[in-house]
Amino acid sequence: MKTPDLVGCEVTRTAFDYQTRLLLVRVVDGRDEVSAELAVAVPFTLLGADGVRREIDPEELSTLPPVLALLRRTVVAADLLDYRLTLTFDDGAELWVGPDEQYTSWWMSGDGIEDIHVDPVG
Repeated sequence: MKTPDLVGCEVTRTAFDYQTRLLLVRVVDGRDEVSAELAVAVPFTLLGADGVRREIDPEELSTLPPVLALLRRTVVAADLLDYRLTLTFDDGAELWVGPDEQYTSWWMSGDGIEDIHVDPVG
């Protein structure tokens, strides 16, 4: 599995239900070169621009507000290793999500990237 080419993508939408979703869009010459949705269904880590590390649980509403700070932020680095995704944003924030032993933890699909689906590893 290769690292998705997300550098330069802006978070243009956040959505919450029992998952946390980010729409990542990179526009080149007036057209969407990448339009990808990242959906996270398990707890993940968000290091805020303020340097505070937070555990985000998509099913716990009280943990979700820090994700809103990613809106309109741009991805400056993306890494995928052993099904663990790390996104670094232009304000220094970082998002980390890895596989889960019981559940499908995260997936990404859309235009301009290869679809990724991380199934349980246990």
